[in-house]
Amino acid sequence: MDPIPYQGSMENARRRLLVIVRALPRVSVVEDRGNYIKLELRSSFFSFVDDVEFEFDDAKKVIDFRSASRVGYYDFGVNRRRMQTIIRKFSGK
Repeated sequence: MDPIPYQGSMENARRRLLVIVRALPRVSVVEDRGNYIKLELRSSFFSFVDDVEFEFDDAKKVIDFRSASRVGYYDFGVNRRRMQTIIRKFSGK
């Protein structure tokens, strides 16, 4: 998936992204420093943990991200759908 574009300051984009991800169910912000945010999300079924990382590139005005399950090889598209939801909310669509 492509990075998430943003306009304006990195700090405003960080705040907006944090509001969106903190509203997700079963999310914990593990690390929040400078241009980096790391989350842990637990699935409602079996409580599997997924790791989500965001890194802001203020020069390019994009947020690079990685979303992956800690266990297993296939997550039935959960991580992709979650990131699509975050991107859609961040973009205001």
